[in-house]
Amino acid sequence: MKKAISVFLTMVMLFMIAVPVFTVSAADDPYTIDETVPLIRIYGDSDPIYDKDGNKILEWRDLLGSDDDDSQSTLTESLANILYPFLVEGLLTDKWDNYYKNLQKEVSELLGDALLDNNGEATNGSGLSANSKRNNQNILSRSTPVSNHIYRYYYDWRLDPMETIEGLHEFVQAVRRIEGGKKVGFILSCLGTTVGTAYFAKYGYDDVCSVSFGSGVSYGSEVMSDPISGKLHIDGNAMNRFLIDCNALGMFSIPELITTTVDLLTKGGVIDTLTDVVKNTLYDKLVGGVTSALALSTFFTWPGYWACVTGEDYEDAIKYVFGAEGSEKRTQYAGLIEKIERYHNEVFENIEDIMKGIKQNGLNLCILAKYGFQMGPIISEPDKIGDQLASVEKASFGATTSSIYTTFSDEYIAMREAQGKGKYISPDKQIDASTCMYPDYTFFIKGVSHSDWGNEEQLMYEFARATRQLTIDDYADSYTQFMRFDYYDEVTDGKLGMTQPLTPENCHTENWTAYEKYDEPTNKHSRLFSFLISLFNWLRVVFKAIFK
Repeated sequence: MKKAISVFLTMVMLFMIAVPVFTVSAADDPYTIDETVPLIRIYGDSDPIYDKDGNKILEWRDLLGSDDDDSQSTLTESLANILYPFLVEGLLTDKWDNYYKNLQKEVSELLGDALLDNNGEATNGSGLSANSKRNNQNILSRSTPVSNHIYRYYYDWRLDPMETIEGLHEFVQAVRRIEGGKKVGFILSCLGTTVGTAYFAKYGYDDVCSVSFGSGVSYGSEVMSDPISGKLHIDGNAMNRFLIDCNALGMFSIPELITTTVDLLTKGGVIDTLTDVVKNTLYDKLVGGVTSALALSTFFTWPGYWACVTGEDYEDAIKYVFGAEGSEKRTQYAGLIEKIERYHNEVFENIEDIMKGIKQNGLNLCILAKYGFQMGPIISEPDKIGDQLASVEKASFGATTSSIYTTFSDEYIAMREAQGKGKYISPDKQIDASTCMYPDYTFFIKGVSHSDWGNEEQLMYEFARATRQLTIDDYADSYTQFMRFDYYDEVTDGKLGMTQPLTPENCHTENWTAYEKYDEPTNKHSRLFSFLISLFNWLRVVFKAIFK
């Protein structure tokens, strides 16, 4: 009898100990960060392109040119070659072909060998630097892990992502081999996200344990997609905000006289008037041809950039750049179009299934979107929330956002709270994360631009190396779903600051004030008022410059 009672009591004690183990919530489930998980880092278009002799032929920061006499002379000659057929043949005789041809030729020479050929292939041996190629090759032949278990994969971001992943697959197998068979994690940003999703589309998920997306464009990018599909839109107010952002980021220095002049031309209706005149008179002949010429002499011989064209814009973009079915350009660029269509059909059209497959196959996932900066001023909706190049809606895979001028109404927020989704509303009332594809794994950083990174990048690494799928609730006391970033911090003596939780008190990080009544007046009285304010600001700057 005593033995039976002892067995019974032992079973009760074991049950009492076991129950908490099986009823613990996901948020309370302990986890660790395994620093030995091998990670492959894939960036966007930041790496320079070199010619076959090792000379740098393209790096975005160098495109502003120089002030030397030879550069100025070359620029003058190029402008003359463009303006002559525009003025003499186009405007006078309504013949535009030579204008389009010369425009494409002159702009092409700015990028030179960085352009791809009609088949979307590199010309004259252009591509990665010798060091980048050597890095990839060293990993392929390496026998022991690197110290931090982080492997940088270099690739020619101009090329077709479907071709890039051939080398990436070999790279993944090499990393797995030297790491003793461990699965790898992907840390992807910008165009690197298109490479990652292309990889999943072709090779599946078996070799990968986790993936983190940062400022991604695999769901599309309006800055790439709108202009190339004929939705090119010049917004003076957005242009000014963009210039102010560039100033604040130290990208280049814009005198206040320029920004106030742009504002005056905008508030005076000059920019809109010029745009309307072009649309009503020369649009079909001038703008369409210009778009095609600029596209094929700049970015859009690069399949890597075509990967950013959205589904709704794709057909218009193909027609806008290459002409209608059966056109001469469609024949001329058949090889390039084939690459573009393959990625669009096999990856972009299946992007939601690819993203669902990440979780269905048990991979850890993290998505990070940035905002607080003016989107490129050439898109059809320049008041979107974004980080200059990627909108929050696209980078987060589906967040609902307000515009830069507005916040969600009290009624909308009350409705979301009644649905139990109030926690997904950002403190600045501009983002609703509940509509994201994966709201519990998606974070938002305000005050950091597309091309910059702070300590929030560490979040992507932790998610990728965690022993289970983390969520926004796991970071309630450190990282929060909505954060802000300070570029400069007195505590760090002017160095890059740190992320901190976004609150209603610290959420206004923009370098400009978005004042809709001033930027978008609705009647003649408010338009006059806006113009007078702009004129006063312009005169103030002019007199300041004169007396200085």
